[in-house]
Amino acid sequence: MQRINTPDGNFHAGDPSAGVKGTVVTQPFMQAVQEELAAVPESVGIKLDPNDNGQLLKGIQKIVGNAGANYQPVLGYTPVQQGTGALQGQNAVKIGWATDGSGLRVTIDTTDVGVVAFASQLAAYASQQWVLNNAVPKGGGAMTGPLAVPQVQLSQGYADNDGTKPLIYNDPSVRNVVFRTGPSNAYKYTVIDENGVMNLPARPSFAGSTPWDTGNFDPNSKLNTSGGIVGGRLALSKQGWQADFQLRNWRDGQDVSSYLRARDGGGIEIINNAYNGVIWSVNDWGDMYFRDQHRATPGGNWFFENHGWSNDVLNDLYNRDNSKANAGATCQPYDFAEFGPLRQSTGTTTVDAPDSWFVKGIRTDNWNGDAAPRTLFLRCTRIRNT
Repeated sequence: MQRINTPDGNFHAGDPSAGVKGTVVTQPFMQAVQEELAAVPESVGIKLDPNDNGQLLKGIQKIVGNAGANYQPVLGYTPVQQGTGALQGQNAVKIGWATDGSGLRVTIDTTDVGVVAFASQLAAYASQQWVLNNAVPKGGGAMTGPLAVPQVQLSQGYADNDGTKPLIYNDPSVRNVVFRTGPSNAYKYTVIDENGVMNLPARPSFAGSTPWDTGNFDPNSKLNTSGGIVGGRLALSKQGWQADFQLRNWRDGQDVSSYLRARDGGGIEIINNAYNGVIWSVNDWGDMYFRDQHRATPGGNWFFENHGWSNDVLNDLYNRDNSKANAGATCQPYDFAEFGPLRQSTGTTTVDAPDSWFVKGIRTDNWNGDAAPRTLFLRCTRIRNT
């Protein structure tokens, strides 16, 4: 290693205004500086990188780290740092074997804190009666008096340091019991208050069933099975069900039912007691059916088994009535004919007008004088009402 080649080995600032030159940096000096700096990262295996200006620091850090790792082999044992840890002070802790051979004794600064008890010695302590009279073994035991604790954590299956375990406690200065369950981001609290009233975070389940309470059952909004008044539409509805309503006659000596059911396509139908036949129904338009036979329309047209639809029967009756003359009406002739002759001769001569013909007069032939035989003709017509 070398200094700059000035008489005193230091850099000097020049003053151009006074003609004083500054220290000239020579190539050998800069080369020496470069080699000194590059030697640090290269000595720990770091390849020089012109884009990384932190390699000198990395090299020093690695040298220091490697030096620490080599302390133990030099010492021949694992060193332990004293103090400076979390919640620890700077007190001097001194550990050494007791002069009376009683064990490993510990002194803090100048205070003797006693002999260290090792794990192999604890079993003998735990079985001593004075311990059993004042402690409950971790594996279980009988308490002879009250156990006062601020909280009880249920830790089965959880890590010891898991603070989100189920918890039993009471609120500060409150005579209640709180059960905390659930995950830490959504705790559920079940509380038994001072009056013994239990407050649940959700509805309970009784043998898989949800009980009724004021939140899901309001008696004032329900219809009592013994009767009541409904102030709105009563809907019987369920997916896949053809809703029906049973009317049961259960008077003395009776036990029969009729059923009112929603009809396919709209409307209603009445089903017999055996529930095997629709005895009456009306569709969504208003047509009525008796045992699935169309019997009435919304316009009042009724079907009669032996005469057909009432409109057809009435139309026929009206047509017949309209073809007859009213009482006192004048009939009009619509046809004419003569029937005969009636001749003057010996014996009786008869001429009748055919059915539906009426005599309107008599015609004779040309009776010139009293010449015989004389003849007569019946003049007839048919009549009808206008």
